[in-house]
Amino acid sequence: KENPNVSYFSGTASFIAPFKGSEMGTGGTDYSKITTYDGTTQRIGLSTNLSMAQQSFSFDLVSLVEKKIGAIPATDKVKWVRENVGSFYFYWLGYGNSPSGYKATIKAWNTGPGVGYVYPYSHTAATVSRLEWGISNTSLPNYIDSNGFVTFLAHSEVADGVANSTLYTDYVSLVVNMKQ
Repeated sequence: KENPNVSYFSGTASFIAPFKGSEMGTGGTDYSKITTYDGTTQRIGLSTNLSMAQQSFSFDLVSLVEKKIGAIPATDKVKWVRENVGSFYFYWLGYGNSPSGYKATIKAWNTGPGVGYVYPYSHTAATVSRLEWGISNTSLPNYIDSNGFVTFLAHSEVADGVANSTLYTDYVSLVVNMKQ
């Protein structure tokens, strides 16, 4: 598969778990809008009271590492990736808008203790701006799931039943660095 990574979107009151919601490529969404930093955004919006526009991004670290270094020299490729990736950095470029104003937040999915999205980073820009989430410490394996994926979530604030919660994504990427 040329692009082993996947994105889902939703408009619910709670955060969508990895691989839940509607997959990009359905409902008028398009992967091509988030693969190039060009000012063309993928818009996800809804007005359902207390729901938020959100989009998850799951990256296949096994495929990304093999693209970078060649075939992984191990039977358990996920274990090998957990032991040999030194850091990764997720970049999201976009913005969010809701009745409470402009705000977009990104979070990472932690598969270890305290499963769920953690460590939010936000901006309140009214135009496409960058948010970054990175890790390079001993808890890094907690962010890699049993299939070798790492997942991030971007969301806006909640709608009020009249005005929309809207998320605009221009570009996403994941930079993976191997241990030295």
